[in-house]
Amino acid sequence: GDSMSPSVGSSDVEKPGVLNKYLRVLDRRPLETKMITSGVICAIGDVVAQALSFSNSAVTPNNLRSFANALEFKRLAIYGALGAVWVAPLCHYWFDALEDFFKGDNNPLDTFKGKMIKALKMVTVDQGIGAPVVNAGFMFLFTLATAMVSGTSPTSAFKKAGRFVRDNIKGTMLVCWRLWPVANLINFAYVPPKLRVLFLNFVGLGWNIFLS
Repeated sequence: GDSMSPSVGSSDVEKPGVLNKYLRVLDRRPLETKMITSGVICAIGDVVAQALSFSNSAVTPNNLRSFANALEFKRLAIYGALGAVWVAPLCHYWFDALEDFFKGDNNPLDTFKGKMIKALKMVTVDQGIGAPVVNAGFMFLFTLATAMVSGTSPTSAFKKAGRFVRDNIKGTMLVCWRLWPVANLINFAYVPPKLRVLFLNFVGLGWNIFLS
């Protein structure tokens, strides 16, 4: 048995699984890894949103080639970029700040009650402060960038983005609060801190489709 241990260990090191590779990169470069992951997942969400919109349209023929020709790559690029440079960094530092703020709130945390109490407090602050900032910022930046790449002047684009947030943030948050309190309760209670942005990205795939 002892003679086999080095070969098994060596094989594990040389050929780690995809998840192990991801976790190692995440440990070495946490912010950059979260940014890339978030950007890719947000881009996927926009592709799905565009596909759903296209499938419900009257365009003929309604097939994959037609969809590829109709795909709005500028919108896709903007959506993916905002996932990388807005959502991931903001949530990375925000989640760390929440964890640090409530780290002394041990009840103890190895019990179900302790985990739930801490997670509920984190969710309350997150949904009261963090979620409106993330969503309003995303909506503003997406509308601003979309307008500017379409040729709108910066001044007009800023005004348009401001009006869009003003007119839509309330409805967006009402939908947000149907999903994210429960999702982040699970996230804060059971997901390791370094994987919370990844969990948010995967749960947010459907949310990103809604926003898109």
